[in-house]
Amino acid sequence: MHVGKAIRDFIEKQPDGIPGAAKKLDYTVQSLYPIFRKANVNTAFLQKIADAYGVNPLNFMTAYPEVEPELKKWSEDGPEYKSTDLEAARRRIAVLEAEKKGLEEQIKLLREMVDVLKSRS
Repeated sequence: MHVGKAIRDFIEKQPDGIPGAAKKLDYTVQSLYPIFRKANVNTAFLQKIADAYGVNPLNFMTAYPEVEPELKKWSEDGPEYKSTDLEAARRRIAVLEAEKKGLEEQIKLLREMVDVLKSRS
């Protein structure tokens, strides 16, 4: 897990990019790059990014950023999330495709078991 890289990847996907992030976070562009190189980042900084973009700060700390948690908007009600990010939708599709593949393998095994049982009768 490399939190700085996750932050950079996220910021680069935003319409305003790194210059926009620097402005939102009250940093210079140059001062963000050393942060991107850090595997571990101050939690106060993570919270600042989360507040600026309306995302869950845990998104940057997941061991599997390509799958879970999806980039989700905080709702005003608390733990409820609204997924509005195209990248989040793509990650969800990847998860569902992996689940589909697993289910297809199970179906294949079940069909083979049915064939074996039919041949015994």
